[in-house]
Amino acid sequence: MQQSPNRNRMALLLNSAFERPEIKKRYLFLGNMQGACTRKRLQNYKTHYMDTYTLSDTCRANDRSVWANCRNSSANRYTTFMPQETFQVAPVTLEGKLVRLEPLSMDHLPALFEAAQDERIWQWWTDPMKTEDDIQRYIQSGLDAAAAGTAMPWATRSKRDDRIIGATRFADIHLRNRTLEIGWTWMHPDYQRSGINVEAKYLQLRHAFEVMGARRVAFKTHHNNLKSQTAIQALGAKPEGVFRNHYIMPDGSARHSHWFSIIVEEWPEVKANLEGRMQRNLTTFA
Repeated sequence: MQQSPNRNRMALLLNSAFERPEIKKRYLFLGNMQGACTRKRLQNYKTHYMDTYTLSDTCRANDRSVWANCRNSSANRYTTFMPQETFQVAPVTLEGKLVRLEPLSMDHLPALFEAAQDERIWQWWTDPMKTEDDIQRYIQSGLDAAAAGTAMPWATRSKRDDRIIGATRFADIHLRNRTLEIGWTWMHPDYQRSGINVEAKYLQLRHAFEVMGARRVAFKTHHNNLKSQTAIQALGAKPEGVFRNHYIMPDGSARHSHWFSIIVEEWPEVKANLEGRMQRNLTTFA
């Protein structure tokens, strides 16, 4: 019996998927011409699929959380969906030639407090950190957000002198959409423009796109912080717009947040440019 064109197209898609290692142990969602969803569980990269069954238009009740993205649109009949469990939020050390990003902990409190003793750091911050209690609250907020799965905070260590010089984090992590923000970043002025920040951002972006599978990484900054805006765009981030009256600053003035982002389609070019900058920095700051 001759197979239908639709069945042939589905077979070709499955054959293609089995050739991709990253599909191993993931779910493949295939919508049929009537709009229902068929699930193929890929048991093993080298073997055939099994446990095939058809879901109704509203999806089965006991799988409702897993199949939240199942849709009846003919425009999305043949799509691959990466489940949330592949977008892992877990502490990790990121290390380069100039910098090591260590998972943030209360053990970093004394060193961070020492690094924070320069008022220039806090000019554009909505919550400047001037006391040890302020730093403790900063650390605790990062740990609380990490426990909730919405942040990955780091302490920033200069490898040249083995000093903690600041902190940074992934924030506002959205598992379903695979997006996050790089923010809450500060660094002692003596270590700015030393190549450390560029390498730190490279390590974070590489982890976000290549390990976590992020689709979008965002940045935001104060409307008057032109230095930060220039640095963010130099990374390769594209301006997206302005949130007006986004925050109230300690002096009562309004902060309008300028937003930037890098998306996964742009990452290969951004990565190559950052690697070129880091190579030049190693020569400059050797």
